[in-house]
Parts: sequence; C-alpha cells; structure tokens
Amino acid sequence: MRAHTGVIPDAVRHEMLHCWSGTLFKLRKELTKILCSRIVPFMMERLYYVYILASRKDGVLYVGVTNDLARRLYEHREGKASAFTRKYHVKRLVWCEGFADVADAIASEKRIKKWRRGWKINLINEHNPDWRDLYTELA
Repeated sequence: MRAHTGVIPDAVRHEMLHCWSGTLFKLRKELTKILCSRIVPFMMERLYYVYILASRKDGVLYVGVTNDLARRLYEHREGKASAFTRKYHVKRLVWCEGFADVADAIASEKRIKKWRRGWKINLINEHNPDWRDLYTELA
C-alpha cells in the first residue's frame, strides 16, 4: 500500500477549482440578492417623525415634525430648537409616530396642530397615560 503524499493531480485540482469557483459565484450572487432586497432598502429607508412634547402632564403642548427624532429632542432640551419650547419649558416627549414618507409626516403634523387641545390630550392618554418622557426609551 502506498502512502498518501498529499499531491493532487492537475486534472483533479482543476476540476475542484472549477467546482468551487462555480459554487462561490452562486453563493456570492445569492448573497447579493439578499442584501439588495432586504438589508440595503432597510438601511436606506428614512423615517420621519411627528411628535408631541409637553411641559408636564396636562401642561403646555408642542407638535413638531423631524427626520431625526433624537437630534431634535436634544435640541429642544438644550433650548436650541424653538423659542416657544424654550420659553414654556416644553421638553418631555409624550407621543410620536414614524412615517416612511415625508409628505405623510408633514400632513399628519398639520392635521394634529389643527386639533383641539382635548383631542391631543386624548391621543397622548391613549398611548402614554402616565405622560412619561419617552426620550429615555430612545437612548
């Protein structure tokens, strides 16, 4: 019996490389399809937010829209966002909703701004009855 020397004949090596390269090509093609269909659109999808801030429970309310909720809330908290929120100390995020389309978000903000105060309070109470600051849940 001959000992195995570890040398693979050229014809076998060529066939193995051809097989592996074909398999790798198919895998790469399949992974590209998965990335393009699932991960890339998710990463590129931009959300727009309509939000309501309050000074305290049943206090002063502010309705806004943004494409970066964390940044905008930080600006409100630091007094850099709006003279109104700065003047009335409106910093507590009590309600928000995300939209994929900026036009839908702006339309929703305009609609909510026209609502009576009681309707806005009912919206907040429905989703956040304790009026807890939702900003902490973003971090």
